Amino acid sequence: MAFQRGRLAPPKPGHKSFDSKDPGHWYRYGLECLNEHKWKESAEAFEEAARADSSDGASLSMLGGVYLLLEERDKAEEVLERLRKVSPGEAQQLEDRIRRSLA
Repeated sequence: MAFQRGRLAPPKPGHKSFDSKDPGHWYRYGLECLNEHKWKESAEAFEEAARADSSDGASLSMLGGVYLLLEERDKAEEVLERLRKVSPGEAQQLEDRIRRSLA
């Protein structure tokens, strides 16, 4: 891992240590993008994490939240439907965030 701004940064896609089949790598990359306000890249990373592990409720929840940041409520609601199947508790939290974004 590379050292960046006083912390270990996750490997980025394309780097030799990045495993594109590892949902954890995608999730950590999504968080890094989120911290850098790279919303679209973050959404893509969380989508890849969820694709790599279809039972990954955390990635789906983060993906839905990023879609709300991007003001793409339709996509957030699609993610909500996927999330309901794997993690009802996280789905409820995302549903609450969607409702608050409509207020």
